[in-house]
Amino acid sequence: MKILLLHPPTSSRHPEPPLGLGYLGAVLRAKGHVVRIVDMEPRKIGFDSLPTHIREFSPDLVGVSFMTSQYGLAKRCFTAIRAGAPRAVTVAGGVHTSALPKDTLDNMDIDFAVIGEGELTLTEFVDSMGEGSNVWKDIPGIAYRDAGITVINPNRKLIDNLDDLPMPLWDELSGARYTDIPLGIGKEVEVYPLLSGRGCPNRCNFCASGVISQHLLRMRSPENVFEEMKVLYGKYNARHFNFLDDTLTIQKNNLFSLCEMIERVGWKIEWRCTARVNTVDKDILHAMKRAGCRMVTYGVESGDPQILRNIRKNINLDQVLNAFQLTREAGLQSMGLFMVGNLGETRESVRKTIDFIGALNADFVACSILTPYPGTEIFDIAKAKGWLRSEDWDQFVPTPHTLKGFKPLMVTDCMGEKELLEAYYSVIRSFTNKKIRRAYGEAYYINPNFYKKEIWNRIRAGGIKQFLSLVNKVR
Repeated sequence: MKILLLHPPTSSRHPEPPLGLGYLGAVLRAKGHVVRIVDMEPRKIGFDSLPTHIREFSPDLVGVSFMTSQYGLAKRCFTAIRAGAPRAVTVAGGVHTSALPKDTLDNMDIDFAVIGEGELTLTEFVDSMGEGSNVWKDIPGIAYRDAGITVINPNRKLIDNLDDLPMPLWDELSGARYTDIPLGIGKEVEVYPLLSGRGCPNRCNFCASGVISQHLLRMRSPENVFEEMKVLYGKYNARHFNFLDDTLTIQKNNLFSLCEMIERVGWKIEWRCTARVNTVDKDILHAMKRAGCRMVTYGVESGDPQILRNIRKNINLDQVLNAFQLTREAGLQSMGLFMVGNLGETRESVRKTIDFIGALNADFVACSILTPYPGTEIFDIAKAKGWLRSEDWDQFVPTPHTLKGFKPLMVTDCMGEKELLEAYYSVIRSFTNKKIRRAYGEAYYINPNFYKKEIWNRIRAGGIKQFLSLVNKVR
């Protein structure tokens, strides 16, 4: 069969290759199917021309994977698919679809939805299409309509051995150029994403990671990850990598082995990752540095210990301070991620977060407003308490700067919309000057990248009025 895997546009300034579609495509191609991956954003494909691209390939099946904030864009993709390939079978997948399969089927012009990990489910579904009518009805992990009734099959068991999966279809993904500023400063370069494992055993109440992984951690072997890096290094000239694992450092023995392999071959590469503050120590950070790691991002969320308990972060502030200190001593850059709007958060909690950021001495800091994504515990709490302000999925973005008319999606019994925005901008003000000077130099006002990245891109995303409002709030 001819299968098109489509990724809608994204508001990200630096979109990454849709690695999930890369894995899906690899498994399908290994089964003998003809696969094409189209990522609209980097290939600069608009919705006006999308039906033509689809028509030229003439697919038998089109799959679209999307996140919650891409919901409306995904709907437009399916409209384009009907115009370009009216007889093609249409399938939705991804985190949002997995969290709300009935809503997705009921409100989109699609034939099927894939729930959870898609590699085995979609392959079995595609194979069944040549075996007669309705064979697919018993396939775990799919949802469909039957005589107007939405049917959701039982979940499929997660893949046991990730080493059994082929490498992502990098020949398809590399057709577009994905650039980023990997260390927050310097010039844009091509960055290649990697996954050394799937899932996270932690249960933070705001995180949607468990929607697909079911809070189970599964790891690829270090040898398997290294083989992929060798291919990317040799065939695609990859020199900058980004590990997308929720917590790369969660299994230190695996990471030590991988770092030793990288160090042994002597590659001149740079990479970054995300870690938890209670999973790093001096030895692993120094090993990462020797293997090319340059930045570690930590989810801190709050400087108030009670808020950390409320969101079940399972870390404490001493661990945060220690992790950032060890990261500096290892010669690595650090980034701290913070969030306002958590359960029980007050103005006093926000003040503690601002004070803690000042004491942390992180190289980079980012802040967002809690967004209750479908499939998370906080989404269910917000709905039950009447705190959810909208179910317009296109509005589900965590910061005001990329969305016109942004409003917080969830209030609490402690903070309303106005208080949440005040809290957010208070935190932003506490590190904006340091962030700008760190990224663009002390003379940032004569750096053209400052105007391109911080001014023009924000005006383009939110409009001049919203940009001027932002300037007034953070200065």
